[in-house]
Amino acid sequence: MFKPVRLIVTAMILAITGLAPVTHSDATPPNLGARDALVYYFAKINQRQYHAAFQVWERDEDGRNAAGQSEAQFRAGFAQTRRVVARIGPEGDGDGAAGSIYMRFDVRLNATLRSGRRQVFKGTYTMRKSNVEGGHQDWEINSAKMVQVN
Repeated sequence: MFKPVRLIVTAMILAITGLAPVTHSDATPPNLGARDALVYYFAKINQRQYHAAFQVWERDEDGRNAAGQSEAQFRAGFAQTRRVVARIGPEGDGDGAAGSIYMRFDVRLNATLRSGRRQVFKGTYTMRKSNVEGGHQDWEINSAKMVQVN
């Protein structure tokens, strides 16, 4: 069973904690749990802060996210999107491998396009963080496997 994500709660948490404005090198607030990082990601999409949302993804040396997109391609993918409502399932058991922790979430997205048309997507987001001393300690999106169901 999916529980609705309350994006307004995330916005209040960010306001209360007094987090600094998004910068290129440090876009995701530190110390967020895996689920909270995903909530933050969808909040940034709804706020049209695509740079901040893109920073939640793991990126390679060329700056492309784990889905192989440049930031411009990522931004273009939301050009016709008015808003998304994400229903994120509960945190499952974490998997560990080669210095990393992985957490998978079932996600259902209800997207409303600028035209008013609605789209529904269902699938999984996998979050990853390093568990090696000195490694990247923030949760990042490692993969998203979503299919349109309507």
